Amino acid sequence: MIKILSSLILLFSLFSPCPAINNTFIDSENNKHNLTETEQNILINALKDKYINKRGDAIKSKVSKVVLEKLIKNGEIKLFQISSQRPTINIEDIPPTVFYHITNKGVGYIRINSFALKTASSIHEVFDYFSTQTIKSMLIDLRGNYGGSFQYAASFADWFAAENLVICTINIANPEYNDQYRTTSERFKFAQSIPIIALTNSETSGSAEIVAAFLKNNKIATIVGEKTGGLGDTETIIPISTTLVAKFRTGIVLDSNGLVITGNGVMPDVIEKDINEKEVYKNDNLIDALNDAHHSTDKQYKKALEVFNKIIDSNSNRP
Repeated sequence: MIKILSSLILLFSLFSPCPAINNTFIDSENNKHNLTETEQNILINALKDKYINKRGDAIKSKVSKVVLEKLIKNGEIKLFQISSQRPTINIEDIPPTVFYHITNKGVGYIRINSFALKTASSIHEVFDYFSTQTIKSMLIDLRGNYGGSFQYAASFADWFAAENLVICTINIANPEYNDQYRTTSERFKFAQSIPIIALTNSETSGSAEIVAAFLKNNKIATIVGEKTGGLGDTETIIPISTTLVAKFRTGIVLDSNGLVITGNGVMPDVIEKDINEKEVYKNDNLIDALNDAHHSTDKQYKKALEVFNKIIDSNSNRP
């Protein structure tokens, strides 16, 4: 009797349908992603020794599907559909990232909307021009700057300070490969003789926050505006198929004082709420914003002028 029951159980297990494997992952924005076993394995293998959580802890072994599903649901891993045909991009087609002029009050105004490939050469052009002009002060506008390359941001900070100062540190999963950016030389020397202000708002993010923190911590500039966005992590994009990529955190960024940017941001020296500028600075073409008529309606810009005047008055009263 026992042998007959065992045989029936074996036959039932052989011919009964297997439970379906659920490969549907729902991300933090409630989008569904159907990942094949191969795609899951590529992603799981990529996370090992690369992914780092908000506390700075790395994954040292392969994660389970349950953990993978949780990371995607929580937004720690973001999945994106991409086109199988990659467009050809010419450097000439990349929009400018730097806009500048000298106001009728003698302020050298620089607006940087991101730190990218063109930023370094553009900044060189700006400072070459400013060096030939009579400017009383400099205003670096980082409002709405979403960040970009830490390399190019560090290159910008390098213009203002003496050699071998820490700009930022990037802690990654493998401490042996932690990276640190330092100043190499002070190239924009005449800036020592004029007051500098940097404008920030809640949309100042990533590498732009590193610049703001560096200028503030080394007393190179006074920060005016709002607390920055607190989005200072480094991320990696991994292709897991011809049409799907995954993005996840691979590094925690510390400012020049060793403080974590993510979740904290940079607090301005002088707080002035940004009311109307957020929409203006989302435009790629910012030429219209670079005129004195626009500045006259900009509360944060006007607050910067007040601070400039106080600094100038303070310096003139020194013995």
